[in-house]
Amino acid sequence: MKYVVERQYLLPVYQHLVIEADSAAEACRKAIDHDDWESAKEDGDGARKTTITALRQVGEGQEVEDLGYFLYGERPNEAAEAVPAQFAEDSPPALGKRFKEALAIVNPGACNPSGIAHAIIDACREIREHEPNGKTDDDAAIRLMVYQLATVCKVADYALERYMADEAACKDRLDELGLKPFGA
Repeated sequence: MKYVVERQYLLPVYQHLVIEADSAAEACRKAIDHDDWESAKEDGDGARKTTITALRQVGEGQEVEDLGYFLYGERPNEAAEAVPAQFAEDSPPALGKRFKEALAIVNPGACNPSGIAHAIIDACREIREHEPNGKTDDDAAIRLMVYQLATVCKVADYALERYMADEAACKDRLDELGLKPFGA
């Protein structure tokens, strides 16, 4: 099976792809993992993480010339197939994601304030949704991201020891959750 998938990522960019897959979820995964953005187009109206915004299966033997029209046709606000929840923009952050994000932001060192800010927002949301007694103002992952944001914005005057302790705390928490840092 083939799918036409529209994806978007944190830098305001979208791309229409033709993806061969056995299911909608597999098409979404392949679209997110696809690393060729050459035909991508910028969307200056908004920024978001990599998500699937539209999906439609291509019929057997069907040729698709205008991918955007194929996805939306006469209904520009409605794609033909529901995007699996875990790939949609409004899917809740998974427990432990903030620790992976924090470590990815500080190593090798994110430099996009908007991207860091969105990660901080997602981390706060993760705490609210998964840890009812959790505190966003006393979380190692959030502090680590804020440190990086402060550094990028050239307002950092933090204690290096605390920074290193927060990085170690994120790694420890990932180990406790049985998760690995990005790139590991």
